[in-house]
Amino acid sequence: MNITRAIYIQGCARSGNTLIRELCVSAFQGAELVKLAEHRAECSLAHLVGLLRPPAAGPRVLVASRNYENSLAMDRKFLRANPDVKILWMLRDPRDILTSTHPDQPGKFYVTPERLIQSLQLYGQFKEEAQVFTVRYEELVTNADAVQNRIAQSFNLVASRKFVEAHKFFPRFHENVRAMHSIRPIDANSVQKWRNNPAHQQYLQQIFASHPAIVSLARECGYEINPV
Repeated sequence: MNITRAIYIQGCARSGNTLIRELCVSAFQGAELVKLAEHRAECSLAHLVGLLRPPAAGPRVLVASRNYENSLAMDRKFLRANPDVKILWMLRDPRDILTSTHPDQPGKFYVTPERLIQSLQLYGQFKEEAQVFTVRYEELVTNADAVQNRIAQSFNLVASRKFVEAHKFFPRFHENVRAMHSIRPIDANSVQKWRNNPAHQQYLQQIFASHPAIVSLARECGYEINPV
């Protein structure tokens, strides 16, 4: 039987990592959030695996998201050596990622082009791994229940409630509120905001001209970008 004892969230910043983490914790039976401190719920894959030894007495699924230091590095051999750990890899349109502003510094973009490139390259190394399940942010916010059903089937999980209702049960601590800006229902309008912002469009054109690798990497991930 394909047992899931832990779910690790990977993906570039501003891709919905915190959202999918809290959805899983709040909407799957036996799911438990891993927290390193009162306001910190991000860790390394090695830390998550360490919590699985020895096995828990009852059925549970630990859920954690990658921390900053491990967002651009993951060991393939280590992952394969722990088949009961599954990876939810978040993807999002690079244009939305690049124009996401920093929550603590208004007007400053959160993700640099260089960091986005590294993140997409890492995904390219792991996307075919059997333990990796890809979730696109755009589908998550527009068809959340379908995404939930596919995760449940892939990871052999049982839903306790629907994703669209799970926000009511999100724990409210600093990291959560800061990452998601606020605790609220899944927002289908949180995509392609850059289309209505001329300054963001100009910024994106400059980025694609100076970093053409983003265009090709995005295409490999299913996002067609016209750099003109």
